[in-house]
Amino acid sequence: MSEVKQSVYQFLENCKIEYRKYQHQPVFTVDQAKELSSDLEGTNCRNLFLRNRKGNRYYLVILEENEELSLQDLRSFLNETNLSFASAERLFACLKVKPGAVGAFGLINDDENKVAVVLGKGLRNHGQIQFHPNENDETLSISYVDFEKILNVLQKRIVRL
Repeated sequence: MSEVKQSVYQFLENCKIEYRKYQHQPVFTVDQAKELSSDLEGTNCRNLFLRNRKGNRYYLVILEENEELSLQDLRSFLNETNLSFASAERLFACLKVKPGAVGAFGLINDDENKVAVVLGKGLRNHGQIQFHPNENDETLSISYVDFEKILNVLQKRIVRL
């Protein structure tokens, strides 16, 4: 197992977070993840890593797979002049993950607490939600309650839509 994944599993163990793991071919989009035949329960999450115009604020937007949100609406909600997708370099600098593996577990690597978490409206309606363990060839299913616990342990700034 890679060090990247090992750090996620160690974190989950330390926090006493239960999970179910599903190994699969690498997937890079929610649509590809939907095509996998999986007995893993829970909803796929769509994860967007954004930055403001100045590049001094970062947001990990986590939505249920079918939730729609325009960048313009999000920009207004966050009171930002502009939002755009952060580059692969900025993504790696903040969360230590590559494109295609963006998700909540990348927040474990946000040592400087640069990234605010924006949670979609629909997430809390699911008992189980799914994220990659910082590499996109596995998916973990955790309870939404445990996901909130993770955010609290990491002391993340949370914005709820």
